[in-house]
Amino acid sequence: LEGGSFKVAGIYRVGNPILDRRAALIPLKEANELGAFRGALSRMLVLMKGSPGKPQVKAFQKEIELALSKNKENKSLQVLPWWGVIPSLVKGMEMKSQSIVVIAFIFFLMAAFIIFNMFSTVIFERIREIGMLRSLGLRPFKIFSVLQAEALFIGVVGVVVGLALGLGIAAIV
Repeated sequence: LEGGSFKVAGIYRVGNPILDRRAALIPLKEANELGAFRGALSRMLVLMKGSPGKPQVKAFQKEIELALSKNKENKSLQVLPWWGVIPSLVKGMEMKSQSIVVIAFIFFLMAAFIIFNMFSTVIFERIREIGMLRSLGLRPFKIFSVLQAEALFIGVVGVVVGLALGLGIAAIV
C-alpha cells in the first residue's frame, strides 16, 4: 500500500495495541487497484450490525460457508469467526478475566481482614463496657446480639454508601 493516498474516514480500536497499530480497513476495490492483492483476495472481513453473540456469528458463518460451497473454485477458502482468526486475542481476554477474578479475591480478603480487625479493636476497647453489662446481669447472648446489630448497621450503611459511590463513578466513566 506504499505510495497510496487515502482519506482517513475514522479510527477504530479493538483494545489490542498490536492490532491497533497494524490493521487498516480499505475498500476492496481500492486495494485491488493498488495491486495489494494482485487480483486474489487474501482475507475478507465481514462486519455484522449490532453486537451479535457467538450463536448469531456461527449461524452467519454457516450461511457464508454454504454460499461459498456452491462454487467449486472456493473449496480452498476458509470461513472463520474473529476468535478463530486471532486466538492470541482470545487468550489475552481470558487471562484478563482471570486476573480480574484474582485481584477481586485479593481485595475481598483485604476487606474481610480490615473489617475483622476493626471489630476486634471495637470489642477490645469496649471490654469494660461489656464487663459492666455482664455485671448488670445481661447474658452473653444479649451482649453478642447488641454487637451484631451494631455491626449489621455499619455494614448496611457501608453497602449503601459503597453502591452510591460505585454507581456514581461508573456513570462518570
